[in-house]
Amino acid sequence: MQLPTSMKGGNGKVAYIDTEGTFRPDRIVPIAERFGLDAATVLDNIIYARACTYYEYQYNLLLVLAAKMAKEPFRLLIVDSVIALFRVDFSGRGELAE
Repeated sequence: MQLPTSMKGGNGKVAYIDTEGTFRPDRIVPIAERFGLDAATVLDNIIYARACTYYEYQYNLLLVLAAKMAKEPFRLLIVDSVIALFRVDFSGRGELAE
């Protein structure tokens, strides 16, 4: 998504919401270098947020991200993993219907 349009990219930013603490920015460096991009610039174009509960995700992160996305050229939103938010807040399947 961050590649320039001349390289068939989206020329935009990425928002990454991490619910399990698995995001590894050190993996971005070799990927950026493979495409001839400056790793620091690529990392600057990734907005990272950690969500531990559904409440944090829905009310806090999405409102903040929506405001940023309205002002900046975001091309991709990643939620890794969306189901983890529900596992924390709802202990059993019976509670999900409520």
